[in-house]
Amino acid sequence: MGQAEGSLQKKLKPRHISFMAMGGVIGTGIFKGSAETIGLAGPGVIVSYIFAGLLLLVVMAAMAEMATVYPGRNMKDFVREAFGQKISFIMGWMYCFMWLSVCVIEIIAAGSFLQYWFAEVRPVRPLLFLSI
Repeated sequence: MGQAEGSLQKKLKPRHISFMAMGGVIGTGIFKGSAETIGLAGPGVIVSYIFAGLLLLVVMAAMAEMATVYPGRNMKDFVREAFGQKISFIMGWMYCFMWLSVCVIEIIAAGSFLQYWFAEVRPVRPLLFLSI
């Protein structure tokens, strides 16, 4: 039986993977970080989160417009077109290091959540935060 035009298909495109990656950024870290921040600074932090969310909404809308005007390009291409090859190269490596650090931070945050069920397991602490 052939598929009708416009029907759903079981395959992922690069844009789907990108959206899943962006969703991953929102993951465990924001819940862990927001709980600690509200605990330290109080509920006024929510106003800062709303402001940052609105700012992010404006940036994402601008990125959506650029993606519509220049289809088939990624963010690094947009930066290269606006600021040149050197800045684009630096941004590409910063993006790589950002994801490497996010992976480590997500694992540490997930470990702190799992400690609720496995209290006897000592949590992993990154070298920067070890106390003597």
